[in-house]
Amino acid sequence: AANPRSRASWARVSAMGLTGIIVIILPAVLIPTFTGSPLTDVLADSDINSGDPDVLRNMVFVSPERARIFEFADGSYMMHPSLLLDPLLAVAFLASVPFLLWRVERSIAAQLLLGTMLLTTFAVYVPPVTTLLGDELVLPGQIWRLAWPIPLAALLAFGWLAWRALAWIGDRANLLRLVLPPLVVVALSVAAVPSAQDGLKTILDHKESSREAGFYPVDPIYPWFRDEIDSSKVVLASDLLGARIPAYSPEANVVSRRGGLVLNALPRLEERVPGQIEVPRGARDVRDFFSGTTLGRGAQILRRNDVDLVMVEVGSNLDAALGRLPGFVPRDEPSDRYDLYSVDLKRVGTAPPPR
Repeated sequence: AANPRSRASWARVSAMGLTGIIVIILPAVLIPTFTGSPLTDVLADSDINSGDPDVLRNMVFVSPERARIFEFADGSYMMHPSLLLDPLLAVAFLASVPFLLWRVERSIAAQLLLGTMLLTTFAVYVPPVTTLLGDELVLPGQIWRLAWPIPLAALLAFGWLAWRALAWIGDRANLLRLVLPPLVVVALSVAAVPSAQDGLKTILDHKESSREAGFYPVDPIYPWFRDEIDSSKVVLASDLLGARIPAYSPEANVVSRRGGLVLNALPRLEERVPGQIEVPRGARDVRDFFSGTTLGRGAQILRRNDVDLVMVEVGSNLDAALGRLPGFVPRDEPSDRYDLYSVDLKRVGTAPPPR
């Protein structure tokens, strides 16, 4: 099937290539035809974290600390080179390419691995090609997701190279043939210990900070949403708390999902594309409500979003205030960390009863 002189081989390869092109081109043609919008706008609209396509399209460019894209002065871009600059991956990639080239004529596996490495690298690291993909077919922020075949194929090829090298050495020394493979495994394991310890420490630190913040283990209020909310409800919760609620209850709609990400990057977004950014109303409302606001302003936020439930941290100033104000009724839920209030919009904003 890999014979380049075989017409059947060329027919099969051409059919596979044509199928891949159709899978990519067909949506790019049909979606604008039926919706009147480019494919990238439709993809941006489908993201739950942004109601504005321009936000999602430009967010990756104003977050350089995440090392996902590299933009040139002429506006073109490619995936950030940090992937190929990783020492382990760089060695695996550079060593594997000549090894695969040497075997490519007689090995389908070598053809597959080499083609995967080179084609993916071409797609995400050649600026004109990457810019075309990002602007017309996917989104700039999704380019880094297309690069996953590079480390996969490079490490598989490098493992193949190491295996063949060990076999070659073993053929020339009977003793080494027996002891070299386990010695290599032991040496690699010892070499990996420092980096593994560093990575494990990071994981444990994150686990502990998540536990202290109440994100781990899952607070019992979230399964309560799943079991008790049986009709459509609008929940007003802070950014981090509200992002998890829809995963447990399809009936619970939060006012804003991770809108703080947009607000934190808003100055840089507006500097990049002045006048094109539509700030999510819900994100502003959540930030204003939980950062401190007047009674009248808070009532406006609740009514504008038709809020049914408010979720707050136990013992917070907002928790104490809601417990005294009319229109807020505590719900019986199992959490020791959070309080939940039902909202009576008709009574919200009225004067509290005299003590």
